[in-house]
Amino acid sequence: MIQVDQVSGGYYGKTILKEISLSVEKGQFTGIIGPNGSGKTTLMKMLSGALKPLKGTVLIKNRDIRSYSSRELARSVAVLPQHGNHSFEFTVREVVSLGRYPYFKGWLKQSDKHDAELIERAMELTHVQQFASHRIQDLSGGERQRVFLAKALAQEPEILLLDEPTNHLDLSNQMKLMDLLKMWNRSRELTVVAILHDLNIASLYCDNIYMLNNGELQSKGIPNDVMDQVTLQNVYEANLLRQEHSKVPRPLISINPREVKKVNSLEDLKISQQEDRLVVSSRYPLKTLSSTHGFEWTDTFIIEREPAQSYTRLDHTLRFQVMNNLNQAAVIHSTESFGKVSVVASVDPFTNRPITIGVFLQATLTDASFIQVMLTVNESIHTLIPIKSDFDSNTFIAVTQTGEKILSATRSTKIAKTLLKRVTEAIDLAKQKIADTRSDEPRDYRVYLERR
Repeated sequence: MIQVDQVSGGYYGKTILKEISLSVEKGQFTGIIGPNGSGKTTLMKMLSGALKPLKGTVLIKNRDIRSYSSRELARSVAVLPQHGNHSFEFTVREVVSLGRYPYFKGWLKQSDKHDAELIERAMELTHVQQFASHRIQDLSGGERQRVFLAKALAQEPEILLLDEPTNHLDLSNQMKLMDLLKMWNRSRELTVVAILHDLNIASLYCDNIYMLNNGELQSKGIPNDVMDQVTLQNVYEANLLRQEHSKVPRPLISINPREVKKVNSLEDLKISQQEDRLVVSSRYPLKTLSSTHGFEWTDTFIIEREPAQSYTRLDHTLRFQVMNNLNQAAVIHSTESFGKVSVVASVDPFTNRPITIGVFLQATLTDASFIQVMLTVNESIHTLIPIKSDFDSNTFIAVTQTGEKILSATRSTKIAKTLLKRVTEAIDLAKQKIADTRSDEPRDYRVYLERR
């Protein structure tokens, strides 16, 4: 549908784009990303025929774009600019009707019944028909953007070019606009090429992405390939993090603020241990992976006996219920080569099986190493339990995300072996505390416990 071959060009004798090549197939949703000044808008002007390249060719439907008349090109290509022109006092219907201008007939360029039907249909699809008689200046930014999209759709294009379509829109209007574009892209095989500043919108909606930097093509391909963390950090000169979306197989990019100093450490942990409750609190939230809630940031960990039937789960608070006396829970601390470690272990007094295990680390873990540490902790638990047991325990890993970065915590690594040892020690200590308590109990009660 669109072929760009070794295109170079710019303005006033200055070259902005340098030998750019790209290919867009019919029905594809293609994104163009890159920092300010990378050449995105210059490329879009060349695709729309508004700017002639100094070198190379642009083909639209296998035909050189320079061979099209303006009216002929407008029947195939519609453009939604970054800032629509609404300086004239047009009504919404009048603005949308301009999309039919390439098809108007006669010397007076008049519309017919078919044009009127398409105009109404475009307003209906973009949900602006209720504003049909309103002046364009009286609408909000999101409403105006939908009007200009209706104008473009009324053109019945095969190709739709968009320059930052979500610019100045709030989150709700961004999503509505992109969902509408994707719907048309899929249902009508509309070929869409969009300049997008929001990397997450590009990742979620685009089939293919071209990344520009300093007028050159830096990367191209599907979102999973283009949204490489290292490449993005180099191109945007920003500290960015890549994570995977929880619902769809697309990456998400977040900004990682540069802090002057992160001082949170396990030295800030406070532990309160009573008969019916053990509370571990941190001055700073810790990134936590738990068997009950997955990933979250937590600063208060509560292990309690028989809590109220219902309670409001507070932000940054993780709770576990146990049946035993919490004075019998074990808490150990150690300093390792990679940082400080604290382990909390609660054991069932009747079976000697671990009920709740919490590991606190002063280190920086990747999501992968988090899961590896969790597997290591679970291994240490289940080596102490018969293989055929259907017993389940609550486990959590809480990490400061400061200090040494742990890229791998597989079974053969030093950190895995260390944690396996420390968790086992904590479980053994909890068992010993229960045994010591039993030795102080009357003999008849000890016999009762043993029979249980």
